[in-house]
Amino acid sequence: MLPNESQLTYDEFTNFMTDLIVQEQCTVPLRTGGTKWHVVKTGKSLNISDVYKDKRFKNNRLQDQYSGYQSRSILISPVKDANGKVIGLVELINKFKEVDVDDAASGDKTTGLEITGFTDEDERLLHMMCLHCSTFIAHAMNNE
Repeated sequence: MLPNESQLTYDEFTNFMTDLIVQEQCTVPLRTGGTKWHVVKTGKSLNISDVYKDKRFKNNRLQDQYSGYQSRSILISPVKDANGKVIGLVELINKFKEVDVDDAASGDKTTGLEITGFTDEDERLLHMMCLHCSTFIAHAMNNE
């Protein structure tokens, strides 16, 4: 379990993550046909703006019901090693954007948040982040 992340220095976080990777404790079971399985199988990102309309999200609905959290949009990208093999995934859930909201009681406009789908730019940024993750993992594995 991750210690209280608000109290970790960069070096403590790096050491913690390196230990997890080297000890191979970062594993997530994949359900055949699910969203994460799809990304591992294809090696390509998956961007779904309304997860409840996508059949691959089936079991995640139960997790939403159990946790009380409601997933609406997801973006999952593979982390690949130097040979192109998928060695991990990064998943983003529920992109928020600021929207103007009319306050019916006061007539004032305020700023609120609305869940929206992820953009092509979000996909490019996540892809770049996954490249950095791959480099970090390779470095950690070479220093064990």
